[in-house]
Amino acid sequence: SVGEMSAAERQFFRLLQKVFGDSYYVFSQVRLASIIGIKGGFSWRLFNPIGSKSVDFVFCDKVTLDTLLVIELDDRSHELPERQKRDLFVNRVFKDVEIPLLRVPQRRSYDVKELKRDVNECLRIR
Repeated sequence: SVGEMSAAERQFFRLLQKVFGDSYYVFSQVRLASIIGIKGGFSWRLFNPIGSKSVDFVFCDKVTLDTLLVIELDDRSHELPERQKRDLFVNRVFKDVEIPLLRVPQRRSYDVKELKRDVNECLRIR
């Protein structure tokens, strides 16, 4: 929910809604398990690394609700070793399920043209 977002994430979420909201549903703070689902036999050992993590923003198709793109807003905490380990895991998960993941460095302001280009490029990969 919006209450769990940092000020920087709220600012970026508003931008995503403004720029892409007519074309896609944009959700924030979505659990990994909600996106990729659990297939086959359930295992807590396998679920744990997924169930405890969430991603910053998710674009979904307005008709099918399919996940089309995940965006992570990377602040300075992503330079920490533990965070880098988590990021590598998340990168691998989305590569495995073939959902594009776009990492955007956190800034005070964003170039909308550049953001549109990067998002559209990711969406074309699908």
